[in-house]
Amino acid sequence: MANEYATLADLKASVEPSISDLEDDVNLSRLLTIASRSIDLECDRYFYSTSDPIYLRGDGTARLNVSPGILTLTEVAVDVDGDSGYSDVWETTEYRLEPTLTTGAAVYPASSVRALDGRYFPADAETLVRLTGTFGWAAVPEVIQQATLMLAIRLWKRASSPLGVSGFGDMGPVYVRSKDEDIARLISPMKRWSVG
Repeated sequence: MANEYATLADLKASVEPSISDLEDDVNLSRLLTIASRSIDLECDRYFYSTSDPIYLRGDGTARLNVSPGILTLTEVAVDVDGDSGYSDVWETTEYRLEPTLTTGAAVYPASSVRALDGRYFPADAETLVRLTGTFGWAAVPEVIQQATLMLAIRLWKRASSPLGVSGFGDMGPVYVRSKDEDIARLISPMKRWSVG
């Protein structure tokens, strides 16, 4: 699989009791992928990096919001006549990335492109903007790694709790909660922000 936010070795070591054989590797790898993509959906962004171009529609303003974020931007090109030609290639002086945030060792990607010098992103239904560069995150944030492990462990254990019952206590059945508050708390600051 690709672009998981935690390693199979870390997951195997985190499961109680830890797993040392290879028998469950396929299922555990699948759960890591599911947990990673679930976090992407919850945060409305992804935390790996890719150089696949992004195609967006403008809204007639000078700002274009980009999810999951921009690490580098090498080209802004507009398909002005709907023929997929992208003939309007902007100079690097005609746009800038916003905001650029650094907190400690974590580098947050820019979340939007600002058009300069009277430029704007056209809102025409036929017009697409192509962004070329590197998108996403340079490194997976630690909180996302931890949340991925926690969610994958939860999914692993869920297989042994049919009908949501994880066991029985003095007061009867103990049910698995539908949401894990610790995971939600970890990923909350990482959800996509909007710039104004």
